[in-house]
Order: sequence, then structure tokens, then C-alpha cells
Amino acid sequence: MKKIFTVILFTALCSFGFAQNNYSSLYEEAKKYESEGRLISALGTYFDAIEAEPSAKAADAINSLEKISSIIETGIYKRGGNVSDSDIYQAWVALCADYQLYFIEHSPYAFGIGLPVKSDVDNGAKTCSYTFTLRAFYSDKYKFINKVLKTGYDKIKTSDWKDVWKDILSYECYTVSFKIVDSENKNIFSSENASVKRGKTRNVFDYKFTKADSKKMQLIESGNFSIVPTKVFLKTTDFGQGELELKNVRFGNFVSIYKNVNPLIAVKALPFVKLIKVEGGNFNMGSKDFDESEEPIHSVTVDSFEMLATEVSDEFYATVMQEKVYGKFPKAVSWFDAVKFCNELSRIYGYIPCYDIKPSLIEGIDDVFLVKNANGFRLPTEAEWEYAARGGKNQNPYLFSGSSKIADVAWYKPNSSKMEEVAGKKPNSLGFYDMSGNAAEWCYDLYQAYSSEAQSNPTGADPETTRVLRYVVRGGSFRDGEDACRVTARKAETPVALEGFRIVRQIPKK
Repeated sequence: MKKIFTVILFTALCSFGFAQNNYSSLYEEAKKYESEGRLISALGTYFDAIEAEPSAKAADAINSLEKISSIIETGIYKRGGNVSDSDIYQAWVALCADYQLYFIEHSPYAFGIGLPVKSDVDNGAKTCSYTFTLRAFYSDKYKFINKVLKTGYDKIKTSDWKDVWKDILSYECYTVSFKIVDSENKNIFSSENASVKRGKTRNVFDYKFTKADSKKMQLIESGNFSIVPTKVFLKTTDFGQGELELKNVRFGNFVSIYKNVNPLIAVKALPFVKLIKVEGGNFNMGSKDFDESEEPIHSVTVDSFEMLATEVSDEFYATVMQEKVYGKFPKAVSWFDAVKFCNELSRIYGYIPCYDIKPSLIEGIDDVFLVKNANGFRLPTEAEWEYAARGGKNQNPYLFSGSSKIADVAWYKPNSSKMEEVAGKKPNSLGFYDMSGNAAEWCYDLYQAYSSEAQSNPTGADPETTRVLRYVVRGGSFRDGEDACRVTARKAETPVALEGFRIVRQIPKK
């Protein structure tokens, strides 16, 4: 049954702030703040104005933003002359008070909730539990203003300045409550206060509703429910103010929040996530005509799956992992970073992550285990990779993915000296680009020699018994000749090597 996942926004409870004001009104509002000496509020509103009109028409707002930024970054006042240390101190007290007020009125965070994950099924009592993952995302505006303020503060402060300014997100947590309602707005679940803290968990909180009866299970399983935020508080006990209710907060499902929270960077719709369905089947894996590592040819069956049409680009990777974007060429990462990316993308979409990742005794090396019944994104197995590269059920007889003429489908040593933008050559018959050349690609499997026995959904060597960690890499790269770019060619790399990758999702069996 198709899931329907909606979010009802109750503006009577919180102003959730999706509405876009026009450039002129924002610009005038920013000028008003500036005339009142509320420089942080002016800075934030000029930022909003530029966001509303990201073109040369926003020149006045850009100039004003740069002027105020420069004033703050230089410390507001220079010491000496007619300006006393007391004047400088009081100016910064006022500035930091405006900072606190602005980010209470205009939350630096947006909140997203993922789809429910079912657990603790008791068939006798006909009950179960549902876990909803709540996540906070922070905006570019907050990061920009925080950097400006910190630059100036560090430049002008003296040792006797205490508690004048603190990063409003450096120590606090948000308290969020919400409820799950049916199509008639009748309550299914009500949460207690959930605390979302900033930290290594990337602002994630799992809220578990227990002992859902059969009626509630039916409503949740049908997907005909809505998530209604009730209140969002900022804990500011260090300011002596207790809990403050936030206004202008974005609240929605993971994908809608992720699309809208940072509109100045490439987070508009994750348009580069194009998954192509690969219908499962049987094929003869390997080759007897080239390297002995490709022998013996053996029968393999794979289940249906979806695979990303392109290699994961730098743009895609940086957007998900909240890093700086450099381009649309393939992202080269370690095997460990590739699986972490898969987990992070799964969380964004509300899926169960496929990997359980734990630090090992060796620095820089993680213990990674597949999670049973996970439905998130993962690396392809070597068998899935070769099956898709060769055209799936069609099993095209080409040496390379999509053609026996390598220049038609691949960036490789004779025609490129660097990684090129993804999808710059012809795709194969299923629509996959760059499976030969450009960036070599990680597979999930630990490398092992082939067996002549028929296999079903093989996943490589057993990590529990393998002494040397070398993972399968496929497809060849721009550094390689044509032999390495063949669809059956394989090599092994240590997991800290930097290679490209693409992602897959399993298609559930009916």
C-alpha cells in the first residue's frame, strides 16, 4: 500500500515560517533594525532579503550586509581616542543581547521527523512500538552570523569580559513536543518533551512510542496520519531565562525540511538522487578471457534493487554531509566514509540505516556490520555492480559498460587527465553512467577469489574471519587504461584508499 506522509502545520501553536517575504519588505525591515542599532537583526534580515532576490537587484542589501559585517568583525569600536573601554563593553553587551533575541525570534534550527520504524512486536498482545527520528538542521544564516560575531568578539574582548557572548548553539538543547493524529485530527500518540542536543550524533533524537494497540497499528501502517508539532523550546539556563518558546520554526518531514532549510546552497530538492530499478535475475559472473582473478565463470542470482544512475558527485556528497561543495565530479572517499554517507542519507529520508558502525581498536578503522531488515541506502555488492554494468537481465556482450568502444562510455587515461563531471559520456542500456572509467567504485564486498559454485546474492569474504581488509573496487578510472575499465575487471584496495562509489536500495519482496 502506498504510504501517505503528511505534515499539518498549526501556526496557532508556533509560527513555522515557510512563507517567503519579498525583497522590498525585508530590505525595509532590515533598514529599520539598523536604524534602531539592532545590528544582528539587521544582518539576519538583509541575509533573508538577498535570499529572496539572489541577483544583482539585491545590490543594496548586499552592500549593507557587507558594511555591517565589517563593522562587527573589526570589533565595532577601535580602542583609543574618545571611546572608553566601558563604551566598547556596553556596545558588545547590546550586540550580544540582540543576537540572543534574534535567534529566539528566528530559530537557527529547523526540525524534521522521519517515517516510523516498527519494533517490539508482540503477536500475543497484538501490540508493538514505533520509533520516530527527530532531527535538527542548522542554517547557513546562523553559521554566517555566528562567524561574523565570533571574529569581532575574539578581536576586541579583554580578560575581564565574562559571559558577554556565548554561541547560542554551543551548549543548549531544544525541547520539542509533537503528536501523531489521524485524518480526523484525533490523537494517536502524544510525545513527552524530546531533547535534541547539538553533538556528534548530528542533532538526532529517536522518540519511541510503546505498546501501540491493533487499532493504532492499522492507522500507522496505512500511512494515513499526520505529525503535529505542539511546542518548541530553547533551553537557555545559562542566561538565567529557563525555557523560551521559539517562533518562526520550520517543522516538517525529513525531505521537506532538507530541501528548504539552506536555500543558498544546493539543498533544493536533492535532484541528483535518481535511482534506477534493476530487475533481479541470474547471470554468469566473471570471464575466462582476461585476468585469472576473473575466473572461474560462475552462476550468480541477485534480487531486484535500485541503483544511483551516476557515481555520487562531490555536490551530492557535500550536501548530505554538510560540507563545502566543489563540483559535480565524482567524490573520492574511503570505504568507511562511503558507508557513513549511506547511513546519513538513509536518516535524511527516514529509512533504517544499513550499517552498524562502531570504532575499533585501530585508529581510523571502524567495525562495520550489516543491519538485518534495514531499508536504507548502501553500497552495491560486487555481484550487483557487475550485473548492472552488464545491462541486468539483458546481459549485453560489451567489454565496457554500454559499449565495446570505450571512448563512447568512459573517461580513461587516453582521453582524460582528471575526474570529469558525472554523466558526461553515454549511459549503458539501463541508464547507468560512468560504470567504466571516470572514478573507480567501491563495492561492499571484502575481496576473495571466485568459486565455481552457483551463488545467490553473494556479499564477499566473511569480515569475522578475514585477516586482511581489502575491499572490491570496480570499473576503473581516468588514471587507467582500457583493461581496468572492463565490466568484469576487479581489483582490491585497503578501506582507507580514496575511490568513488554509487549507492543502491533493496526493493522489498512482495
